[in-house]
Amino acid sequence: MNEPDSVEGLKPCPFCGASDHVMMTQELIGGTKLYFVECGYCMASGPRSSKSDYAIDEWNGRFNERSCEDE
Repeated sequence: MNEPDSVEGLKPCPFCGASDHVMMTQELIGGTKLYFVECGYCMASGPRSSKSDYAIDEWNGRFNERSCEDE
């Protein structure tokens, strides 16, 4: 894993409510990078994505806030 980066505009952690988050990067064998948001307090993490923007969208998306049209 690489050094975490701070990210603006993230919703609070859905598990603990903390607002201290970082963007993590995981490099796989072959050089593929995956991005995910991690809570700096409880260490909960969002889904991995090949693009950081998608990882942010997934972190900010809450199941109960989504409609069927979002899928």
